[in-house]
Amino acid sequence: MTSEGPGSGFFVSFTIAAAAMALSLLCFVLGTGKYSAESKARAQHKPMVSIIRKHLTHSLGTSHAMKGYCSIIGLVLIPVYLVLALVGSLVGDAQPTFMQVGSASGITLFGLIAFILCVVSTLLIIYCHYDNSWIPELDTPQGSITSADVRSAFRILPTLFAINVGFNVGYNSMDIYQLQACQMNVQAPDVSWLKSFLLIPQIPGQLNGNFYSLGNNASIIIMIPLFEALIFPMLTRMRGGRPIPRKSKYILGFLLVVAANMVGVVIEVFRRKADFVPCPGDWSAADQHNYCKNGLLIAGCSSQPMRTMSAWWTFWPYFITGCGEIMVNPVLQEFAFDEVAPKLRSFMMGFTLVTMGCVPSVISALFAGFVPNDMDNGPIIWCYVINSAVSVVCLLGYFTIAIPDKLHGAALEGSSIKAETLG
Repeated sequence: MTSEGPGSGFFVSFTIAAAAMALSLLCFVLGTGKYSAESKARAQHKPMVSIIRKHLTHSLGTSHAMKGYCSIIGLVLIPVYLVLALVGSLVGDAQPTFMQVGSASGITLFGLIAFILCVVSTLLIIYCHYDNSWIPELDTPQGSITSADVRSAFRILPTLFAINVGFNVGYNSMDIYQLQACQMNVQAPDVSWLKSFLLIPQIPGQLNGNFYSLGNNASIIIMIPLFEALIFPMLTRMRGGRPIPRKSKYILGFLLVVAANMVGVVIEVFRRKADFVPCPGDWSAADQHNYCKNGLLIAGCSSQPMRTMSAWWTFWPYFITGCGEIMVNPVLQEFAFDEVAPKLRSFMMGFTLVTMGCVPSVISALFAGFVPNDMDNGPIIWCYVINSAVSVVCLLGYFTIAIPDKLHGAALEGSSIKAETLG
């Protein structure tokens, strides 16, 4: 950014991204000839949703009709609250707003309704599918999806929602770290070649708050090989060859994401005590006008005065969050794949990815109404506390369902899924 306009940074960055994607596509095309004949065979489409729906609707005529109705309502509400959340984001300030605190925008009407429906839907699904013995046994075509397959799909839902919501609400605090960094000292080192490499103009010579999210990327790059090649094998040997349970990884991941939020709280306490950064005296009058307010240097990514505390401190909550992500998100996807009958794996993996990407965002969108535009004027610390509280509550809730399924063997009879605990 310069005083004359945005410059060429957007063009260069998008060109680099486009070139990288084109190279990836070329590698994919060149490698398709090496695929096995089985992988290149035409996919055989089998009815999935219709058979799942048939099992739920048939349960309405049994003594378990209440659970059938609750399950249908819980599942139908998912697209409803996702659409409401999307509409709310598009409507923006045109909708009624409640509970505005400081410079925070407050809770929107659509966001509140979507949040309520999300909570109701999640609770109904967990309640109905903690025990799936009520799902009726139906005759299905030879080679088609069986009742046991349907039960195997539904039985992952309680763990899926509890872990997904609990972790990713705390994970979404990364949006706050970015805003927090923008009101810290984001000035780049005064090194000409480094500024040229990072496409940073000499004036104002600042990094964007999102730059420090590299901490999250660094944790993935550094810690995955460390965990997979050193820590996990060592712990496995200490356990006499028994692998690390998913439950232990979930717990560690939750503890890490809560720790990251608490680090965010500590950073905020010290940030508010730091002095403001004065505007450089050697800048021209035009530069002073564009980047200074009352003699204080303005952060381009927030339009608020910067504090002297370095924004590099936010690198650490990003890094810790990434370590937690390693313990939870890929493990949860593996759980959804491994615990579902093969015929429904593709469908349930798609469902898992949708819930991981969308459901926690509906809850976080409500809490985002308390994130202030000016970190010096709003309940930002309470946002960290609330996100952590949701993570703790969901983890405790998970403990109540992460037990061996009493009817596990009967539910999976005829399928290849091995008898394991729920997560």
